[in-house]
Amino acid sequence: MPTALELPKINIVHYEMPSKYIELGAKDIDEGGVTSSPSTVSFAAKDALNAIIEEVPIKPEKVLEIL
Repeated sequence: MPTALELPKINIVHYEMPSKYIELGAKDIDEGGVTSSPSTVSFAAKDALNAIIEEVPIKPEKVLEIL
């Protein structure tokens, strides 16, 4: 396991991209983390099981069926 001494320096850059549809340029960010979680889990299951996942959430019964 690498420690902080072995890792390269990481530069974080933030880009501002205001919305062109709203006068103030504001964008909504309240559900970003919530909506990406199910798709992330389904892609991980797809890769691990080498199968097509067509429904979210993935139920244990479906995983057993695929196995």
